[in-house]
Amino acid sequence: MIVGTRVSQAPNDKKELRPNLTAVQRHVSPATVLIDSGFVSEEAVTAAERDADGPERRCAICRTHAPPPPAARSTNCARNPSSRSSACIIKEVPGFRRFSLRGLAKVSLEWDLLTLAYNLKRLGANLRAA
Repeated sequence: MIVGTRVSQAPNDKKELRPNLTAVQRHVSPATVLIDSGFVSEEAVTAAERDADGPERRCAICRTHAPPPPAARSTNCARNPSSRSSACIIKEVPGFRRFSLRGLAKVSLEWDLLTLAYNLKRLGANLRAA
């Protein structure tokens, strides 16, 4: 389930940990948060250590396996299933290829609708399985 949706113009997630955590905490109060290595930077970890409130944070600091060979490092989700992130899967499954609207507010609304559809699909699948 996607709990907190947030769109940013940042080129990577290194400075997005605190805003994303805030977006999630508007809806739920998790006891522990697992943080992907893409969000980890010295600045983010230092800020998280200073912030005593909130959930326990567990960060992936370093790789525990060898990086994939250069041929497997494609950024195209369809060609490289092993590198799919959750956002990539969310965009690929319903056939979403690009945003139709322009501007941060409109793109954010479009992303909210896409994640809502994703959550409804997962809920439906869980209800059928039960």
